[in-house]
Amino acid sequence: MTKATRSLIASEKGIERARKALIDLGITQTILETRTVLAKSTISSFFNGKPIDHTNFTKICKTLNLEWEEIVEKDNPMKLDNCQIENIADIEANSPRLAAFVIEGSFPVDDLTRAKIQALVKQLQKITGDASLEIVDIQKGSIKIILKGTLEALSMIQDLYDSGQLEKLFKKADLSGVDLRRADLSRVDLRRAKLSSANFFSANLSGADLSGVDLSGANLFIADLSGAHLSESDLSGAHLSGSDLSGAHLSGANLSGANLSGANLSGANLSGANLSGANLSRADLSDAELFRAELIGANLFRTNLFRSELGAANLIAANLIGANLIDVNVESTRFTDCLGISESLKLDLINRGAIFNDSRGDRSRVLTPTPPTPRPVRK
Repeated sequence: MTKATRSLIASEKGIERARKALIDLGITQTILETRTVLAKSTISSFFNGKPIDHTNFTKICKTLNLEWEEIVEKDNPMKLDNCQIENIADIEANSPRLAAFVIEGSFPVDDLTRAKIQALVKQLQKITGDASLEIVDIQKGSIKIILKGTLEALSMIQDLYDSGQLEKLFKKADLSGVDLRRADLSRVDLRRAKLSSANFFSANLSGADLSGVDLSGANLFIADLSGAHLSESDLSGAHLSGSDLSGAHLSGANLSGANLSGANLSGANLSGANLSGANLSRADLSDAELFRAELIGANLFRTNLFRSELGAANLIAANLIGANLIDVNVESTRFTDCLGISESLKLDLINRGAIFNDSRGDRSRVLTPTPPTPRPVRK
């Protein structure tokens, strides 16, 4: 199954840069249509801040010699243009106490937007006390969300719109448990969002900003999170097996009890992260930053830690059977009661500054009577 294509919107500053690029290139929007082989309506939507297909968006930017990542509106905000109660014959025929409510706006009809709309309706059901409130249709073009409910509930929604609260509710929608499997959410801005137990199976979240997000218990199996920003996020108990987290920013993140088996964390920043009880078996942590990370009881069976930074980290009771500790900085790192630490390896780690039995550099407790063989100097 292919991943869903995500629509993109140009930011206000992005549109300004695009208009300047037209001038610099000495071309008009009509010439741009010809060069990109795109419809006039698509070009017009781009310059008017309306959503267009991802492929078309990047094509326009490339033609204008612009980096699309610098032109796109990262938050893809919902812009409400109109909001009113309308009478629909078939609804009124079924129940005189039901009416339709139409919200018009400009925003992409993609997987993320649909999920936000569903979450918004759940919030509105609680606010209005109308459990019958439901989505009748989400129409493209001018974009219409048609809700059905009692006149009392719809009148309350009208008041929310008039006061500006409806748009705020949309932006802060609780997306816990949302199903976004295989969705293309690259570079999306979801900071501080509530996404606990969400399904992101095989989703593309590369470069996404998920700082401070609640992803506890989320399914991120084989998801692409390369270069994603996850600092201070809650990923406790999350399923990240086989995921790509290379170069990801995870400083201060809570990954306790998370399943990261076989995950690619090469070059990731996990400084100060909590990985206690996490499953990191066969994961790639080469060149990763794990300074002051908590790895108490973590499973590091056959984990690749080559050239990683483990300074001042806590690996008490961790499973290190078959783990690659070559060229790892272990200054002030605690290894007490770890599995897979032979006496010779223990002596080597102590010589490199590691702590065993809470006694840094205490060679008198090393059971091997012979002095260690000096490590060869790498050229």
